Amino acid sequence: MGADTFIVYQDGTDAMEAFEAAVEQAVHEHGREGFSGTIAEKDPHTDGLSVIRTPEEAVPLAEAEELAGDLLRGATVNGTVTDKYGPAGAIAVRGGQRRIRVTIPERPGGWASTREVAENADLPPGSVLCDSDGNPDRGPCIQGMYETDDRSGRVITGTLHIEVTGGQEHTGWVLFGNAAS
Repeated sequence: MGADTFIVYQDGTDAMEAFEAAVEQAVHEHGREGFSGTIAEKDPHTDGLSVIRTPEEAVPLAEAEELAGDLLRGATVNGTVTDKYGPAGAIAVRGGQRRIRVTIPERPGGWASTREVAENADLPPGSVLCDSDGNPDRGPCIQGMYETDDRSGRVITGTLHIEVTGGQEHTGWVLFGNAAS
């Protein structure tokens, strides 16, 4: 039997919880037949996880994926991450796309639209609004529950969930390794 490499991103700030979620998703997609060459072959409780970059050392997603690829192409980490029966590696990621919750602030006369609320929201430092495709150059993806004024139609109260990207906040993990195939 051979081995295939995997590099996956998983949201979450706890490495083990992210690992478990990524394995669960891969099992859902590939089944439990074995030898899929995916992270589904890893058992979080027996194979373990080797954290390469901590949340304090988090890097942007592209950099984390590049580092994971470099490590899988020849470098070893604790001598085990490249072993198909060893632990997976984990690199903390900052600034990925995520959804933030915003309470619509009171404003005399209300807000012209939910977009205006989003554009004036207190976003995490370095974050920008993005649309459902993650493109910050187009309108933001905004969902929520809110009320409008009966006469003017202006937004007056409620809660929004706004997609943002970028920033320095730790948002997830790149998980990588070799798996039996």
